[in-house]
Amino acid sequence: MESNVQAASATSVTVEELDHVAINVHDLERAADFYVRVIGLERHATKPNWFLIGGHGAINVLPVLKGDKPTERYPTAHLAFRVKSLEETRDALLAAGVVPWQNSLQWESRDIVDDSESLDWGIGTLFVRDPDGNGVEFIQAGRGIFAQHPRA
Repeated sequence: MESNVQAASATSVTVEELDHVAINVHDLERAADFYVRVIGLERHATKPNWFLIGGHGAINVLPVLKGDKPTERYPTAHLAFRVKSLEETRDALLAAGVVPWQNSLQWESRDIVDDSESLDWGIGTLFVRDPDGNGVEFIQAGRGIFAQHPRA
């Protein structure tokens, strides 16, 4: 029987787990009520727009106004993978011909074009877009913004 599963290559990114999914909402408190009261998630202690899934992931709800559109470099709705090493992830992405970038909280971004650049800039994560334009973020636990606001 033939398998349709494609194996990872030796140079692909090594993902440890899904860290979070970010979704757009028009009313943060309405979303909070739904995810806490109806779904049973726990609201993060220091990030009120984050909802924890029993210590195994999170939903980041991003308030957007009607008509707001994500920028090319700042994907609002996205998925985020936790990786062991941002440097190894950067190297695998560059080897695959994909140029990652980093974002700051001030809506600035910078491309990472080689392995000489520090990855401790901005929020300390990496972003790419998949072939259909979906935002993908890579996070290393305890680094960047995720060191300042741990999940638990």
